[in-house]
Amino acid sequence: ERAVSVFAELLARFPDEPRAVAELVTLLAVPAIRPQAAALLQPVFKGPGQGWQRVALLEALVESPDIEHATVLREELAALHESLSDFTQAFVGRLKLLTQAPGDDGARAQLERLANLAHLEEELIAAYEDLLERSLEPSVSLPLRLTIARLYAGPLARSEAAIREWEQIAALDGQSLEAFA
Repeated sequence: ERAVSVFAELLARFPDEPRAVAELVTLLAVPAIRPQAAALLQPVFKGPGQGWQRVALLEALVESPDIEHATVLREELAALHESLSDFTQAFVGRLKLLTQAPGDDGARAQLERLANLAHLEEELIAAYEDLLERSLEPSVSLPLRLTIARLYAGPLARSEAAIREWEQIAALDGQSLEAFA
């Protein structure tokens, strides 16, 4: 921790001091001081061409057990992965966000957009099926089931699986279905 405070003082006077930055990057590997090192590096890795460094930094911050703004960091991390054309990791990040808030329509829309973009339909179905095992409210489970059915009927061309899913949807409360008609 002493090293972190020394580098903090150095960066306060010389914000882009390369040796201090390099040492702090090395300290990201030390779990006990990772959050402090990552916090000091945040203003350093915001420029163009520093996307991958920022990814490593955000991943270190998100892993911190006492992080207050994990959701905001996860959103930034997913967007950053997408901007770097790492669609699979962007998908994984968006999935974590949806898992935290299964009823978030915006998170679901982002995940579905990424799945379509990166051809991750199978992964999306698996993720939605995992969410459905939680016994979610119909207002949450119905859109997931509709997406699964549409994917099976459309891009995946698995008509039997689509029919099974449509049967599950039909078994839901009729009032819930009317809201989505």
